[in-house]
Amino acid sequence: MRFEGFQGSLDYADQRYYASAYGRFNTPDPYVAGGAAKGSVNNPSDPGSWNRYAYALGDPINRNDRHGTDSCVVVSQGWDSNGNILFYDDCQFDDYWDYSPANVSGAMFCWFDPACHANAQQAQAGGGDAALSQFMTNAMSKACDGLPDGVVMAASVGAAAGIGFGFGGEVVFNMNTGQVSVFGQYNFTASGISSPSASAQAGFIWGLGQSNSSYSGPFTSINLGAGIIAAAAATTSQGWTNPFNFSNPTSVTGGVQTPGAGFSYGISQYSNPIDIGNLNNSLFDAAFSALNNSIYTAVTTYYSLYQGLCGSH
Repeated sequence: MRFEGFQGSLDYADQRYYASAYGRFNTPDPYVAGGAAKGSVNNPSDPGSWNRYAYALGDPINRNDRHGTDSCVVVSQGWDSNGNILFYDDCQFDDYWDYSPANVSGAMFCWFDPACHANAQQAQAGGGDAALSQFMTNAMSKACDGLPDGVVMAASVGAAAGIGFGFGGEVVFNMNTGQVSVFGQYNFTASGISSPSASAQAGFIWGLGQSNSSYSGPFTSINLGAGIIAAAAATTSQGWTNPFNFSNPTSVTGGVQTPGAGFSYGISQYSNPIDIGNLNNSLFDAAFSALNNSIYTAVTTYYSLYQGLCGSH
């Protein structure tokens, strides 16, 4: 917004007026040393900031000051379809959130906005300020902690009449490393189901980590069934010694079963993994695709998305 007056043309910059004819603001920066906004404005160790009337530390080519109080590094720029110049600077993040580690929602908003994401990538590559780079790194680490880092496919059979017993096998795909392993499992449950049952399910694992070996050992599990629909949840525990001492990994699955209805809970014991391949191996990929292309496409699509967002988290 521009104002015409006896002092000439002034540009309104939210906190101060800027006199473009003189290349300076007409009032000093309201922030003082130790209480500046972003950049190095009024920083005693930076001589370029000593002039409190200067625009963006005297560097209008590489810096921007939309509010009259900041020194913002321009990290990307371009033009829209109408030929208008567009630019993104590290101070734009202040319009949405601060850099506190707990403030993850803003970073996620930025990550899924193409322009903002490009800005963050520029900063992380060294084209922007270190605080933004570290903030986005921390925020995405927390966000990736909440994403499932494993895919599981399971088949099981069992029978119960008050106390039940079952066994089955599972294939686990590790999204961090591409490791693919087979597990055997057996379980003892308390159940109201009185007829034999079989199920085939697929789902996700949280907290799998860098090795499928973490999926071995005892899990506390809950199983639900209604008609032909089945669902289950299991989390690592200390087995019957302490079934409610939960930790990761944790799995949630859903699928189909022989018709029936019921609910059961108990302890499942998983074997050590038997590795059968890796999603990064072209020969394994070819065999997997030939075996079942639909499952192959689903697993590898999620693997690619996870790797693109989180890498080997």
